[in-house]
Amino acid sequence: MSENKLNEEQLSKDLITKLKKKDIVKEPFSLEAEVPVPYQHVYLPSDSEQPPKMEIWCYNQDIAIFLKLIDKNSIEKKYFIKDNSNQPLVDIQIQSDKKKGEKKFDIGLPYVIIELKVGQPTTHEILAYNQKCAMIKTVFPFCHYIFLIYGEIAPRTYRYGVNFDEIIKMKNIDKKEIDSLEKKIIEHFAQARDMCKNM
Repeated sequence: MSENKLNEEQLSKDLITKLKKKDIVKEPFSLEAEVPVPYQHVYLPSDSEQPPKMEIWCYNQDIAIFLKLIDKNSIEKKYFIKDNSNQPLVDIQIQSDKKKGEKKFDIGLPYVIIELKVGQPTTHEILAYNQKCAMIKTVFPFCHYIFLIYGEIAPRTYRYGVNFDEIIKMKNIDKKEIDSLEKKIIEHFAQARDMCKNM
């Protein structure tokens, strides 16, 4: 499939279909597309007698290996951090970039994230992806982040993408490339799990 006939959505669908056949992860882990992952927590004071708010902001990841952090059916429920007398100390609110009416997904605790791009990204895009990677790693320092580009990669991608654990070039979605990607994902997943054991 040529680069100009493929977009990120189709690339994601093709990769997920092929990777799921590989049986890379077993329960309780999942491998899915469009997984909301927290990337920052924002604390907001209250002007009333209500407790301050903690907003958990999520960003949808193209592909992720993750554990379920918050069930999709629980996202809109009220959560509080409470003291020993059951008094609320902090009101927790979950913010996602999903629009109203769109399909809900479980919020993930990520071990491996794969950011997809068809064609060479602009410098602005690389810097934005790199910053997003850095923010997610402040919340999940064990998470491994792969930047996968379908097409050629310019040298500036490596210079500006310093927060990625690996930058991968893919030219085809054939067996050879999928087998190579599978091997790299398994390596990163194992490294992330080993990091968790030492934290």
